[in-house]
Amino acid sequence: MVYGLDDRRRGVLVSASSPSLQSKHLKNTSSLMLHHFSLKAIIIVFTLVFTALLLFLPLLLPPLPPPPSSLLLVPILMLALLLFLALSPSQAPRVPAVSSSDV
Repeated sequence: MVYGLDDRRRGVLVSASSPSLQSKHLKNTSSLMLHHFSLKAIIIVFTLVFTALLLFLPLLLPPLPPPPSSLLLVPILMLALLLFLALSPSQAPRVPAVSSSDV
């Protein structure tokens, strides 16, 4: 016997032989799992896993030859581009805000 998501509080058992109730139970469970984690939590977990991979994979993988010198300039150019974009003025038009008391 399988408890339904809403039936758990009422103590009603869902028959394991009923496919429609089982599929409804699975859909409710998966939607509950998707709404349980926020986007911020997912990003934090992804960042932690990515950081752990960057720390431990070099210890497990065999040594690789150094990359060509032109590829070493890519992170420096990306940093320069990001700094340029961060310090450049915005092209968005300046629209004054109108409050309800001004109308």
